Amino acid sequence: MENIDQIIQRMRDSYNLNTDKELASRLGLGASAVATWKQKNTVPYKQLCQAVLDCDLNLRWLMFGEGEKNETPNDYINVPEYKIEASAGHGALVEDETPSQYIAIKKANLAAAGVNTSNLMIIYARGDSMEPTFYSGDPLFIDRTFHTVAPEGGIYVFNYNGELFVKRLQLAFTGDLLVISDNDKYPNMTIPKAELGGLKVVGRVAVYGRICA
Repeated sequence: MENIDQIIQRMRDSYNLNTDKELASRLGLGASAVATWKQKNTVPYKQLCQAVLDCDLNLRWLMFGEGEKNETPNDYINVPEYKIEASAGHGALVEDETPSQYIAIKKANLAAAGVNTSNLMIIYARGDSMEPTFYSGDPLFIDRTFHTVAPEGGIYVFNYNGELFVKRLQLAFTGDLLVISDNDKYPNMTIPKAELGGLKVVGRVAVYGRICA
């Protein structure tokens, strides 16, 4: 990511705003939010994408000052974002399955990340049991074409007995399902084959973190 001050200046200019406080207010944040970005030397992914959508921006221009300020809608797909947290620790109940917004993701960047489907959704991780693979609050791009666990396993979001989890899943030769936490502080678990009727795979984690840059 380029110089934070320059990114924030481009955001202000795109919204026709004069101050950081005005920018924070326009993004629905507290007055000191932009000052906090500067202290941490980072602009949150969600607010970058919000500016891209609000102002029809080329995200690469916004982040790096490269290319045209605006790009055509055909260069992007709109991925639904859900205000749902998949637990990487204890279970999180699914309370709202209506998209909170749609985030424009550049098709070329999805392809570069190895994602060859438009059937995606964005949710967020909660808890620390999948660290250091990803962290609490990280966006998760879920490929909803996966409804079963592939033979090679992978990281999946799944609903088990009414609670939503994100874990690494691997089928055992017995037919049981191994539920693996990447953080070795947490013990692995097994869902017996006889209890797999209580499990519904939402999708496979295709990408985690920031993909739209």
